[in-house]
Amino acid sequence: MAGTFPTVPPVLEDDRLRLRPLRETDAARMDDLDRDERTKNFIGRSRAAQFTDGATVVRRMMDRNARGEAFDWAITAHESDLLIGHVFLGGLTGVDDTAATLGYAVHPDSRGRGVMTGALKLVVEWAFRPVEEGGPGRRRLSLRTAGSNLASRYAAERAGFVHVATEPEAFPTGASGFEDSLIYHRLNPNWTP
Repeated sequence: MAGTFPTVPPVLEDDRLRLRPLRETDAARMDDLDRDERTKNFIGRSRAAQFTDGATVVRRMMDRNARGEAFDWAITAHESDLLIGHVFLGGLTGVDDTAATLGYAVHPDSRGRGVMTGALKLVVEWAFRPVEEGGPGRRRLSLRTAGSNLASRYAAERAGFVHVATEPEAFPTGASGFEDSLIYHRLNPNWTP
């Protein structure tokens, strides 16, 4: 992946949203997002344990992009360049180079407006785009969410993802809890080897 594609995520947009590479100026909004109680409950303990401040989080994401391990986008609205969410395409350096994983979060002041559904649709369209057309040509995308995270499940389903499995008590939530982990995927109908 790192040798084939740029290590900076491309700008993706529709008539409402713009996904752009993260910038150091996103640190304060990322800090707000990661300190939000709802976000902390669902981002998993490994990321929560690594969280120190928004600037550190943004730098770590930019570093993993530079290494070709993931693409991290700031979700913004067209009328403002302000970060209203974060979405990433990861798992790019794994054994299966036809698959990738997604993760996402919406800033507390932007929830309930379809932001994540729109962002997921943009990322899916680009991730499924063939290499010769400037995309990574992925065959399969997957994501995991906590069973109780109804907003995440709704966004995934609205973006065309299908619930394919449930792992009992496999999703770490809060400080020490676990709940069912729901796995969703979406296959590229136009993928060819």
